[in-house]
Amino acid sequence: MSHSPTSTGTHPVLACARQVAAALDEVAGVEATFMPTEAKAAAITELHRAEQRLKALRLKVMAASSDVASENAAADVGSWLAHEVNADLRDARADQRLAKALDDRFPVVAAAFADGRVSEEQAWVIVRAVDALPKRVGLQVKADAEETLVDCAAQFTPTQLRILGRHILHVVAPEIADEEDAKKLAEEEASAEERSRLSIRDLGDGTSRISGIIPTPAAKRLDTYLDALTSPRHRDPADEQDAPDPDEPMEPTTTQLPDGTEILGCHNEGDRIPLPQEARPRVLHAAGAPRPRPAPRARRGCHHRPGHRHPRGPALRPRCRRAHRARPRTRTQPDRRRSPPPGLQRRHHPRRPRHRQRGPRPRPHPPPLHPSPAEAHPSPGA
Repeated sequence: MSHSPTSTGTHPVLACARQVAAALDEVAGVEATFMPTEAKAAAITELHRAEQRLKALRLKVMAASSDVASENAAADVGSWLAHEVNADLRDARADQRLAKALDDRFPVVAAAFADGRVSEEQAWVIVRAVDALPKRVGLQVKADAEETLVDCAAQFTPTQLRILGRHILHVVAPEIADEEDAKKLAEEEASAEERSRLSIRDLGDGTSRISGIIPTPAAKRLDTYLDALTSPRHRDPADEQDAPDPDEPMEPTTTQLPDGTEILGCHNEGDRIPLPQEARPRVLHAAGAPRPRPAPRARRGCHHRPGHRHPRGPALRPRCRRAHRARPRTRTQPDRRRSPPPGLQRRHHPRRPRHRQRGPRPRPHPPPLHPSPAEAHPSPGA
């Protein structure tokens, strides 16, 4: 229904805006503290509905205001509005896109928005959900999807409505829903392969920034691999002997995080360090960087003493340490390390040291080429 200007030359929409402004001026100084509880609840609900209806009216006027931008030498009405009311250009142009979509392609959503049955967030969700449907489904399927989502807006939040919009084809057209889902998945995989990228930028301070876009399946696998390597409860095989006894009762302890927060836990819960901080050394180790190891500790029967250099190289040290710890001690032969009874103690050969030596055996010195003067001319007394 079209409206003509009044006898005073004022358009009804402009007159409505002025009446709303006048009504707001009347209640601007009213204190809401002493309102009854029922009146407060009703006022909040009615004001929210009225706010949405005013927003719908403003978008309706914006959809037909291309001449305003032309007369003011603006790129579009969103740019002009952002300059006039000191709003963000991004928000103003978003309102312009919604206004154009409601005016051109979504009459059902526009009517529900004007009546207050649909909020602005719900209108955005419905528009995006219907636009996401492929063109091959037909206009009738899109119209049914729009009506169904408008009916669902009365009992679902925008977040819930967004989830319903992803599967709206299973409601309005179940005979083609599975086929369309398969085609959509194939299109997403092809698009993900084309958009994949990875860049590493040196920041100049000894660090580098890694950023990129990879397919979701690859990202999930990478997340799983890094989670296994960077778990805060992950124990190093070299520290298994220091693990607490599982039969020992847990004692409550307090752990303080770097930000000062205290967490009540138990002594065998592991280090309660935030995952990004705990992940740093393990991610670097997974990337090939040398992993910092604690200083070696002297153990009974272990030849790797602090400051002792392994003769076969540092690469074999962890292997020897694990093999020495993991090899069980057999009792099939008598223990030679036990001291024999008195009188049967064997004198150790000079070439067979008591302690096992590491590295190449020392070569014996060759005999001298010339005898010493004492050996060449022995004295009679000798």
